[in-house]
Amino acid sequence: MSSRVVGVLRDNAPILVVAALALILFFFRLGDRPLWSSDEGRYAEIPREMLESHDFVTPRLNYVLYFEKPALSYWLTAASYRVFGANEFAARFPVALLGLLTVIATYFFGRAVFGRQGGFFGALVLIATAGFFLTSRYLVIDGPFTFFCTLSLFLFFLGYRRDAGWCFLLSYVCMALAVLTKGLIGIILPGMIIGAFIALTRDWKLVMRARAGWGIALFLAVTVPWFVAVSLKNPDFFEFFFIREHFQRFLTKMAGREAPALYFLMIGALFFFPWTFFVPLTVKTALAEKNTVDRRSQLFLHLWWILVFVFFSFSRSKLPPYILPITPPLALLVGKLWSDYVLNGKEIRMMRWTFYAVSAGIGIMTVTIVCILSFSRRKGIEASILLPNTMVLVALFLLVAAYFLWAARKMRGPGFVHSPLMRSGPFYSVVALFAAGYFLVIFSMEKLTPTQSASELIREIKQGMTPGSRIAVFEGHERYCELGFYTHKRVILVGDIVGELRFGKDIGDNTEYFISIDRFRDLVSGPEKVFFLIKKGHYREFIENKVPGLYLLKETPRGMLFVNRPAE
Repeated sequence: MSSRVVGVLRDNAPILVVAALALILFFFRLGDRPLWSSDEGRYAEIPREMLESHDFVTPRLNYVLYFEKPALSYWLTAASYRVFGANEFAARFPVALLGLLTVIATYFFGRAVFGRQGGFFGALVLIATAGFFLTSRYLVIDGPFTFFCTLSLFLFFLGYRRDAGWCFLLSYVCMALAVLTKGLIGIILPGMIIGAFIALTRDWKLVMRARAGWGIALFLAVTVPWFVAVSLKNPDFFEFFFIREHFQRFLTKMAGREAPALYFLMIGALFFFPWTFFVPLTVKTALAEKNTVDRRSQLFLHLWWILVFVFFSFSRSKLPPYILPITPPLALLVGKLWSDYVLNGKEIRMMRWTFYAVSAGIGIMTVTIVCILSFSRRKGIEASILLPNTMVLVALFLLVAAYFLWAARKMRGPGFVHSPLMRSGPFYSVVALFAAGYFLVIFSMEKLTPTQSASELIREIKQGMTPGSRIAVFEGHERYCELGFYTHKRVILVGDIVGELRFGKDIGDNTEYFISIDRFRDLVSGPEKVFFLIKKGHYREFIENKVPGLYLLKETPRGMLFVNRPAE
């Protein structure tokens, strides 16, 4: 029995190492940082309001209808609240868990198509990728979406490789879950990638082998019930969600998030750092691949990340996390490259020049970051907070850059070529650097809380709040999205800019919670205790001489907190 256990542990040692490392990194101090505005506050508050109202069909934010995203991510967070309570750890737990599962899925897929070592290296690359790690600890829906989208494509390709019907069917289910997480993009991206793969390989029979009929039925069975239910309860849902939030957001500047066409070239390079330098080499090796099976596997993964990049580059609405789905396929491609290099000594010459590029790139990047933070520290508090921790990280990066430079020089000698241990040194040094650097990143993010969260102001509100107290904010809800999560109160919006709540504001009677400055003046002079949050510049420009009776309670880099009843 003991020998059998040892054998099982030995056979599964790679995934145990990967899972343990990911578990430690993703969950370390996950609940020690207050929610950051605005994404975390928004996506934490909507599930809390679902639990409070017992309505799991209609999403609401600040108690008004909110239809920008589907409901699956809210359901996952609400379930987490049921288990752990409504706190920061519970809010972020589903994202971290799905990030961990993405790493594990990447390992098993890589093992199936590139061998055990290919899966192991690919999973480690994914863990040690800057953008993937950060989004796996931050409450945004792009992490869960990436998991379901990634799993759907993994399963589809495994179904193609093995002619396994159950893989195809599960792939359709995962596409449906991706749609319930982020909308039609959950079927558009996989559909584009699979369609391009079929066209390039000319394997038209794959459409029939993929059980498309059953797949469509499964997809509709998973997605349609919620869309029908929410549409029946809310007649305005269809037009807002499908027309405005999909086609208008993609084709127009409506969302106010336009950026240059090459925006995602820079963001993608940063998200996949430090492995970005190895991507050109993965393209070369894929083109030179002789084995038909491996060539098609690499073709599928290259189509995956290229089409995601191209699709979002054409969008008129751009945000950094959109590019996250490129990280699993790129991790596998780079992982296979390292596996071939470490185990078989392939591509020695090209790897040497890539090492030189890595060394130079890390050096240039670190110097640039230090210069930017140094010049910005007088103007921005974030730069002065980050600079000390950044210097430690920069020292580690420069050490790795020097190591890559040394390794590139040594690669000319026969001792290096014939030594897997020497060849694997640069890879494991990068993984170790990122594992250590992530702890610095985590502590740095905690130190940024005063500038990114209203937690200090909220703490003051909760200390002085009574059952009849009111809370108001000026010029939009996004800046203080976490208010409802911590106070369990509906927030009054003062002024004309209501941002993401504009749609819900006009449905039902919400006039008491969307008020002008004149009405706010009357509220301040009334009998109720009112807490009021505003940016310093906005206060001096819009409120200071127009609303008497406000007393400054606390000021932080995030804003100013006033009250109309000073402490006695």
